[in-house]
Amino acid sequence: MQPESIRKFTLFYLGALVVSLVATFVGYDVLTAQLEAQSAATGLTVGPGTIIAGIALNIAITLLLWYLVARKGFAIAKWIVVLLFIFTLVTSISGIFADGLEVHEGLSLLAIVLQAAALYFLFQPDAKAWFSGERTSPSPED
Repeated sequence: MQPESIRKFTLFYLGALVVSLVATFVGYDVLTAQLEAQSAATGLTVGPGTIIAGIALNIAITLLLWYLVARKGFAIAKWIVVLLFIFTLVTSISGIFADGLEVHEGLSLLAIVLQAAALYFLFQPDAKAWFSGERTSPSPED
């Protein structure tokens, strides 16, 4: 049975994924314009298929990491989640506040806050026991 902290991690982590997807769809036009400008500067062609593939890959990686952390209790996956959060924090925060705060950027900021809350629960005592392999027996309610 999962400890309470892992259940809360799941709630916040998957909530962050949903909010992030909403932010992506709300800001899709801005995203495509930015990618077109970057592709023009580099000479590479980036189309809608590339954007959708990137979104799908992001969803797949996020769900895989959630599964490895919340269902399997792999400590290495926990640290990958932490590193990806730090990378997101470093690359996103400056861009969010660069030109004012639009709706999609506000949602992206909310997703970052939800991810931070999710990470908080990974470092609680019951979560530490989960990652060390200590499993509690299931209760009759499970």
